[in-house]
Amino acid sequence: MPSPRPALQAAPSPSASSLAPSSPPTVVAQAQSQSDADSEFQFDAYPFAAMIDNIAAARPQFGLGDADVVYEAPAEGGIPRLMPIFLRGGVDVSRIGPVRSARHYFVDMAEEYGVALVHIGASPQGIEALSASQLPDLDEERGDPGFTRVRDRIAPHNAFVSTNSVRDALHQRGATLKPSVGPLRFGTYAPGPQPATTVKIAYPGGERYKVEYDYDANTQLYNRIMDGSPHKDGATGDQYAAASIIIQYADVQPIPNDNAGRMNVTLVSSGKGILIAEGTQVPLEWSRASLQDSTRFVRTDGAPFELPSGQVWIQVVPLETPLSVS
Repeated sequence: MPSPRPALQAAPSPSASSLAPSSPPTVVAQAQSQSDADSEFQFDAYPFAAMIDNIAAARPQFGLGDADVVYEAPAEGGIPRLMPIFLRGGVDVSRIGPVRSARHYFVDMAEEYGVALVHIGASPQGIEALSASQLPDLDEERGDPGFTRVRDRIAPHNAFVSTNSVRDALHQRGATLKPSVGPLRFGTYAPGPQPATTVKIAYPGGERYKVEYDYDANTQLYNRIMDGSPHKDGATGDQYAAASIIIQYADVQPIPNDNAGRMNVTLVSSGKGILIAEGTQVPLEWSRASLQDSTRFVRTDGAPFELPSGQVWIQVVPLETPLSVS
């Protein structure tokens, strides 16, 4: 992402959220309540999140740089999965992926924003979470349209969507959505008390997955590095970069008696975190009262939690994760 994103404008919309074939197509969407510090946000009629593979064989990924926020959270074997969320109207991305299966805690994240979820299958817990949330979703495994399998990739790392294919599929289903910016608040970032020009995260697990960010003072962006190499988009060759980074510590435990080694990430709880932006850092506290509520981030220095304009990366990390910010 070469530069910070412009301000966003809000528009009125229907209040229901469904994916019933009999529902009329929606043409506009509306933000839920936001703080006065938020920039107004022009939502797409069909905002969505997509489950993206992050194992080495799935790289490079496509389309992450055009998302408004990207989540990264642990999955099996210590290999995190990515979930970009496309909220903004007017964004056209021809290739997003590779798309993979959902986990229940990613459903919980998507629910904060009120967006549709694009995935290919799901864990048993993910299927239950989708049913409980009643989020609109598109699933290639179920036969939903919008997915393309490319020949220059080996399955299962060869499934892709585009913003147009997702929008068309949701339009055909008669999806209506009421998105929000979830836990995000945009405004004037107050510099933190400590520097943050280099971020290093070593996710626990057998794959020894590592992600880094290096701050560029000229662009005020954090260039992203995966396993020692620049994390670049497969179409443009541009290195992914964040205007702000939120590190959210969460309790991550294996699901008992799950023979696939799946994890449970506790997001309805409270904990610690770090906000990183503009070359500085500040400790955070986070809390989420229920799945129907959004996460609340609070700066421990008393300044308002406001993010600079631009793409946000949220790194959900286990409590024991080795982390260096300097």
